[in-house]
Amino acid sequence: MLVPDAGKSWAYYGGLRRGQHDTFVFTLAQPLDVPWQLLVDRRDTANPARPQAVLSGERGPIARLDMHRNEGFYEPFSRLSYIETPDLTLHLRPGSYVVDVSMGSGDERQRYVMAIGSAERFGFGEVPYVFGAIGRIRGQRY
Repeated sequence: MLVPDAGKSWAYYGGLRRGQHDTFVFTLAQPLDVPWQLLVDRRDTANPARPQAVLSGERGPIARLDMHRNEGFYEPFSRLSYIETPDLTLHLRPGSYVVDVSMGSGDERQRYVMAIGSAERFGFGEVPYVFGAIGRIRGQRY
C-alpha cells in the first residue's frame, strides 16, 4: 500500500495471521521526522497475537517495532482505547522506504493499526471517508 505523505497523520487498519504480511511504501523528497507506532484495540487483547514491523530503506533495515513493551492510549476521535508501542520518531533522509507488518505471535488472526506521520491535515473530500471509517473501527469491521 502506498503512503502518499509520510508527514501527514495516517492510521492503517489491518488484520493478519502468523506468516502473513502487510507492506506499506513511501518516498521522501526531503529529510523528515516521522512518528511511527503499532496499536491493538484493547477489545482484542485477549487474543495473544501481536503485530511487529520493520522499516527498511534503500540500504536495509532501519527500525523495528514490536508489542513487548506497550502502553495504554485513548483515541478521543473514535472514542476507543488501544495498547500501543512506545513513541518512536524516525529521523529519515530523502529516499524510498518500506514498512513490513507481520504477526509475531499467536495462531489466531489479530487486528492491528499502523500509525505513521503526525500532521493532522484532512481535505474536505476526506471528511465522508473519515466518518465512515469511525463506524467500521467501532464495529470492528477490519
